[in-house]
Amino acid sequence: MFGYVRTFDSELKIGEYRAYKAIYCGLCKQLGRSFGWFARMTLSYDFAFLATLAMAVDEAEPGFGRQGCICNPIKKIPCCLSNRALELSADCAMILLWHKLGDDLQDSGLSKRLKVWLVRPFARRPYRLAAARRPGLARAAQEAMAAQHALEQAGCADVDKAAEPTAGFMSGLLEDLSADPDQRRVLARTGYLLGRFVYLCDALDDLESDAAHGSYNPFLLRAGPGADPGAIRADAKGSLYMTVSQLGLCCDLLQLHRFSGIIGNVLYLGLKGSVDRVMDRKNRKNRKELGV
Repeated sequence: MFGYVRTFDSELKIGEYRAYKAIYCGLCKQLGRSFGWFARMTLSYDFAFLATLAMAVDEAEPGFGRQGCICNPIKKIPCCLSNRALELSADCAMILLWHKLGDDLQDSGLSKRLKVWLVRPFARRPYRLAAARRPGLARAAQEAMAAQHALEQAGCADVDKAAEPTAGFMSGLLEDLSADPDQRRVLARTGYLLGRFVYLCDALDDLESDAAHGSYNPFLLRAGPGADPGAIRADAKGSLYMTVSQLGLCCDLLQLHRFSGIIGNVLYLGLKGSVDRVMDRKNRKNRKELGV
């Protein structure tokens, strides 16, 4: 995950914002408890959302308290206390980080590969600990990455097929958050669409970089050589907006015990906001290059 699954803060109620921030801080502490200081540096909004959703569908009430913060050790802040959802999110973060680093070693330029080589030794032990606790999750991530690599090596120009491995992995991850058959079906669909969104949003974000370096990008391959970059971005934006609208339908079917305002904020507004930020960043860059 890449930080695209986040809240739209201006539309959150004050209580919702404080609860989400406390979960975010709780995940930071859980990463430290489970894997040490390095893991805390990988903290992201994506896994804070995973923890929030896992707590939202669980009947058990999560605990909150005031604890010290590594960034401000003098002042104690509201923090979500350690629970199964935070442990799952921390383990998942380390498993996916390991595979993301491995992918970067294959697909990135020399400068980025050098950075990965420097970071990867610090990620090895956290990955092994997380994989030992959750062998099924680690195996599913490995299979998804292998399937993704095969599609990229084949030069797959089908955007839906290219997003399938990430979507399938996320579907299985979210499905396992509940034991209720009806809830599992909705969570599986939510995970599938969320995985598709993350993959395609990252492809949109990397569009110009992939074009410059000749790297794999399904939007570029679908458009073909010489296609207008603006038209490609508009096409990608349409695909992402469609995915967000379908996630909104899933949100209406989720049976949440708490945090419904936060979950709805992310799925209805936060994801669309991530697409808009990526598009706006590209537009500003283009205007700067044109001297406008």
